[in-house]
Order: sequence, then C-alpha cells, then structure tokens
Amino acid sequence: MLKAPDATLFDACGVEVGSHGAGPQWTSTVDGSAISGAKVMQADAPLAGAIPWLLLRATSTSGAGVFSDVSYVQRVNTSGGKAPATGCDASTVGSETRVDYSADYYFYTGGAGSAWLVPPTNVPAAIAVPVGNAVKIHDRGIGAQVYTCSASGGGDAGATTYAWALKAPDAILYDATFTQVGTHGAGPNWTSTDGSVVNGTKLQQADSPSGDAIPWLLLKASSTSGTGVFTDIVYVQRLDTAGGKAPSTGCDATTVTSETRVDYAADYYFFTSSASDGGAGG
Repeated sequence: MLKAPDATLFDACGVEVGSHGAGPQWTSTVDGSAISGAKVMQADAPLAGAIPWLLLRATSTSGAGVFSDVSYVQRVNTSGGKAPATGCDASTVGSETRVDYSADYYFYTGGAGSAWLVPPTNVPAAIAVPVGNAVKIHDRGIGAQVYTCSASGGGDAGATTYAWALKAPDAILYDATFTQVGTHGAGPNWTSTDGSVVNGTKLQQADSPSGDAIPWLLLKASSTSGTGVFTDIVYVQRLDTAGGKAPSTGCDATTVTSETRVDYAADYYFFTSSASDGGAGG
C-alpha cells in the first residue's frame, strides 16, 4: 500500500527548488509556498513498470509564492515507482520499502472566474441538464463514500448474499479558491455555509470515463430550505468523479452491518432555472 511519495523537485537547470511528500503536497524551498492536491484522473504510463500519469486538482494552497495560485497538477513521464510484486507477507507486515521513481510535474494556474462555471464538454447526453437552466454554482467535493455491508436473501428467498451498499456520501465542498463553502451528506443533500440546503433525487447516471470512479449523475432538486445560494437550485450534476467505488471484497457473514469509507472526489454543478446571478461557489 502506498504510504507517501518522498522526492526532491528540480528545475530545468537541475537546481533543487522544492520537495514532494505526503498529502500529496508540493512545497517550494525557494519561497515556502505549498500546494496539496486530490487525484482527478489517471492513465497508465507508456513505460512498463512505471507508476500512472495523473491529473490532480489543487485542494489547498499556503504561503505567498510560486505555488500560491496553482489550480491543477499533472504527473507525467513517470519512471519506476511501482509497488513490489513480492515480499509482503506475515513476516514483513508493518515494514516499509522504498522504490525509486522519477516524474515530471506540471503546475497550472487558472480555473477560477467565469471558466470555473463551465461544465466539461464530454458530459454524456443521458445526464444533460434540460434546456432553459443555467449553472449558478460549481463546487468541488472531496471526502468519502460510506458503504454498509448488507445481507439479502436467506430462508425461503434462497441463499444469503452479501454486498456493500451505499449509506451516504461524506464530503467537504470547496469553491474555486479552495475555500470550504459547504458539506455534502446523506439524502443526498448539499448544505452551504450560509445555511441553505438542497436535497436531490437521481434522475440518470452515466459511467465515469475513469474505470475506478463512481458514476456521473444528473439529480433533480426535491426540496430546498433556508435563505441562501441553494434555495433556487433545480438540478445538480455530479461530474469528473475520482474513486469512491464500493470494495469488491470484505463483505460477508463476519462483517455484515460493518461500514467502510472509500475516498472520492467530484465536481458538483448546481443549476437554476435561469442565469440569475452567476455567483461563485456556495
């Protein structure tokens, strides 16, 4: 299991300019600025034995310097770094091993302003928002999908089967500046820091382009409450998902009713019946 990267960052001249560690986080040794990120997508490396190429979205930044306005990070041109295929057993449990790797990291600025409110162009038609509605808010959700091990069948219904069933999402909502602006939980519902709430009902779903990610969704607002940014929302899209799928193992008679949390991230686009204000994240 990956614990963390541990790397030194060098510029084009081979001068040490930073470090890369757990988080994942990148820290400038020149000015002290830092960025933390969450994986959005990954692709297999062209080079055999190399860790995947990644696209990550910044989840927070700190300090004033080169990393303070970064919005995305790409990890490409990877070499090495894959977990060993052997050597992990009862005699070595709890031990650590280091696998040499290298990669190019590209740091991107932008993503805020009007562009932040524009959904991606590859949204499947099945989850398209009806004509006459416009994006009001775009927030990034980062957290976990919570699953419960459930039993079904048994007795006259036949053999008992066990499977992980979704209990609820549990995520923090961030706006384009990585400021926490709300939460996402059971319902599903989205709650703004201004107290307004929107509850949704799933209408349609489409497979995520990333095979290991939960589906993209179109939801219709079933109710709203409070006075604030979510009170006039009519549709919600869940897009650009990463992770969050239920485990394929671990649910059986010995673990029934237990819970597990699976990390995920997603973009949430909130639509009103008209482009009323085009406001920032809520």
